[in-house]
Amino acid sequence: MNKKRILDAIIVFILAVVINIALSLLLGQSLGVLTTAIAEIGFLLPCALFIRKRNDSPKERFALRLPTIKSFFAGAFVCAGATTLSTAVTYALYPLYYKNAVNPDTELFTLFDGVSPYAALLCIAILPAVCEEMLFRGYLQSAFPKGRKYAVLAIGFSSVLFCVAHLSLYKAPATLVMGIAFGYIAYKTGSILITAILHFMNNANALILYYTPEATSEAAETLIFKDNTYYYIAGISAALSLVLIFIGIRLFAEKKLRFIYKLIPLFLAVVVSGYCVTGIAKNESEVYLDIYSNEVIDESKHIEKKISIEKNTLCLINTTINCPEGVSAELKLTDKKGEEIYVYDGYTQGSLLIEKGEYILTLDIKTDSEDLDAKCPYAVQIIGFGEYETKSED
Repeated sequence: MNKKRILDAIIVFILAVVINIALSLLLGQSLGVLTTAIAEIGFLLPCALFIRKRNDSPKERFALRLPTIKSFFAGAFVCAGATTLSTAVTYALYPLYYKNAVNPDTELFTLFDGVSPYAALLCIAILPAVCEEMLFRGYLQSAFPKGRKYAVLAIGFSSVLFCVAHLSLYKAPATLVMGIAFGYIAYKTGSILITAILHFMNNANALILYYTPEATSEAAETLIFKDNTYYYIAGISAALSLVLIFIGIRLFAEKKLRFIYKLIPLFLAVVVSGYCVTGIAKNESEVYLDIYSNEVIDESKHIEKKISIEKNTLCLINTTINCPEGVSAELKLTDKKGEEIYVYDGYTQGSLLIEKGEYILTLDIKTDSEDLDAKCPYAVQIIGFGEYETKSED
């Protein structure tokens, strides 16, 4: 192991972060969004300086090698799995940290108000993908010798520094997970080209959500769950990430694996997901109404049920009405003012956000004949799921 290279890598990292911060502070007020682009390019200045000083090969230090098509798909699966795993970590930490934390990106994206989406794409997606990959998965990771012996150390080194460089405790867990994934992909391919593309796609996705009207306008309601539910959601995300990462690893692998062993991650994912879905249902669902009848209808019938909803919640309304010939049915849910908030339109299941209060469900079964003697089975179930808070508009 070349200790001089590792020392150079540490010095380069410190200089890169200092330059990045200095440029952001000095130019932030005057250049606005362009500061982000200049600061990203600043990451590469120490790299260029040390490569020239040590007479290193830029192609070798920046891992500029052309990967195969198969390795791109393998990397895509690993990246998708890492993204899902970072979501799982976020949900797992939500009750402990994210519940009351403030997302620093909210303030960052205000810099792009009135800025062309193409300029934002260059500053947030393209340049960070290229410059950060050249620094972290290129220069820093290549400071260690190639091969399996130093792979964990090299990936860990570049991933931790990648996390530290973002200077955000809020994003640290997700950044560390994505750094490890990008490091592994660069190690398996010997190239940063795939990681740069995947890094770009990851950043561009956040930007697309920002420029989507539905995403930029503040939602009227936000669903909130009990703390245990976030752990169950994290379990489902982790189970999915296990399958995706396993597929990516197997695509990278040269040796074939017996079919039975390929089923193990899928089996574990199904078991964990099933357990978590059951846990969410038990934890969050509350039955407000459950009626069923299979009686004979010989005349028109009016059924009325009062329902008390104890919190703002998402209600799932499951309805099944099998009317024989000559019989029609009308089902609706009204609030205390008599305004209709739900009308059965023939679909088995409906959902809507319902505010806390008193409601009345009415079911009118009408027959055209007085001599009709037939069954009209029906079942109506209203289940509340979770709770939502209404955000007041300024």
